[in-house]
Amino acid sequence: MMRQKWIVICIFLAALLAACAQNEGAGKSGGDMAGHEWTLTEINGSPAITGRPVTLKIEDGQAGGSSGCNSYGGEAALAGTKISITNLVSTEMACMDPAGIMDQEAAYLQTLSQVASFTTAGTRLEFKNAAGETTLVFSR
Repeated sequence: MMRQKWIVICIFLAALLAACAQNEGAGKSGGDMAGHEWTLTEINGSPAITGRPVTLKIEDGQAGGSSGCNSYGGEAALAGTKISITNLVSTEMACMDPAGIMDQEAAYLQTLSQVASFTTAGTRLEFKNAAGETTLVFSR
């Protein structure tokens, strides 16, 4: 009888530990995306300008990084694969080199504020707009 009680207790504890392990990431929205620094590789179907990396890191409800010339930040809300990045602010320096960096920066910040969902696959992160079109692609 005592041995059966120990077996039941062990089975209960094993089930409890398994349940805890399954729920470990449940409160962490963003899965593989959050907590990593990502580098922009593509914007609206075109390759990102090289020489001044555009970066993104999302952590603890905040998004930020370098937009190529300036630093930026804002609020990030994640729910499953849905995302919204709002209240973006940026420093206001001007950069002339490489050519087109300021235009890319403006397009990046506008596009970033319009993302609606994301997918990750290994070291690749894709943001999609509300129409489901891939607008930003990052790698890490």
